[in-house]
Amino acid sequence: MKLAYFSPLPPAATGVADYSATLLGALARQMPVEIFSDDARSPLSQQFPVRPIAEFAARAKHYDRRLYHLGNSAHYGAIFDTLVQFPGAVVLHDGTLHHFFVDRTLHRGNAHSYVREMSYAHGGDGYDTAQAIVRGAFIYPFYKFPLLRRAVDAATITVAHSETIRAAVVSERADARIARIDHFAFPAPPRRAARSTLLEKFRLPRETFIVAAFGSIAYGKRAEVTLRAFAQFAREHPSAQFVWVGARVGEHDLSPLVQELGIKSRVRFTGRVDQATLYDYMHLTDVAINLRFPTSGEASGIVMRLLALGVPTIVSDAGWYAELPRGVVARVPAGVGEVNLIAAYLHALASNSSARDSMGALAREYAEARGVERAAEEYVRVLRDN
Repeated sequence: MKLAYFSPLPPAATGVADYSATLLGALARQMPVEIFSDDARSPLSQQFPVRPIAEFAARAKHYDRRLYHLGNSAHYGAIFDTLVQFPGAVVLHDGTLHHFFVDRTLHRGNAHSYVREMSYAHGGDGYDTAQAIVRGAFIYPFYKFPLLRRAVDAATITVAHSETIRAAVVSERADARIARIDHFAFPAPPRRAARSTLLEKFRLPRETFIVAAFGSIAYGKRAEVTLRAFAQFAREHPSAQFVWVGARVGEHDLSPLVQELGIKSRVRFTGRVDQATLYDYMHLTDVAINLRFPTSGEASGIVMRLLALGVPTIVSDAGWYAELPRGVVARVPAGVGEVNLIAAYLHALASNSSARDSMGALAREYAEARGVERAAEEYVRVLRDN
């Protein structure tokens, strides 16, 4: 059974590219795989055949199965178009594709295609809302109208990493074929150097308690909430430092808030870093914060990395995050009391090393049960049956 595999690849700045880079090695040990991607500069081309997506139509007869990865950004245009023409199994990494469709229609001056897609997926309500948006009457209803139907209709089976996305697919098509495959835990690399060496490398105090957030600073990551919670915690913990490891998206400048909170000397924004540096910071982290609200059910590769390393992690009590067992993570509902509860968790974990160790052990156990080899086996079963 030969597989045509469609996905962004590193160095594309999307978590799906990192997901595929890890999954492909395990998958290729079980079946022949050829990759179709427009990321021609990917280092994966040294390990696998990588062809431009435009070449697939002429080669389609050479493959027994097709596996498409879809996410909610501009990276997936050619993948989506090929799926519609050549149906196959679809890994739906997000529970909404509305941002994706806005980018390829309205942002390119094609209002007609946006109205058509909203009508196809959501009927009269979708049509009326789309017309109002085109006239400038509404903000985009990214979560109310997820625009999943065309992808679900083209899929021979849809793969979801969360119950939230599974439910979203079923709400689009009650008879849709769907499989749940948990997001795997990335293999955890050993620490490259002693903690003291890494602290010196990053010019952090030798005696410090490090709170960190990872991933892009963007809408939905609740960066302001995170910083306010850290500031409240830091007032009682003078050795605490906060690091955000990830790129800033758009105009999301947190400098004024950091200044207002009086924590400028205790907060660092690294920008985007390479994977080795990412893991260096994770190894240094005493407690991680990874919030996401609103969410459409997308799983977090960052959180799975942290769990594999046994880093105590505070997450939002929503979507996929809410499906993680209590004890493996600390879950915080978004809204009133959110800042105080995060600060309380930070204080409790900073004051009790045994609690951190216990939480870290449960996190590692959870991650170890979700290795990439197991995920690859589940993909093979799904592909053979569909």
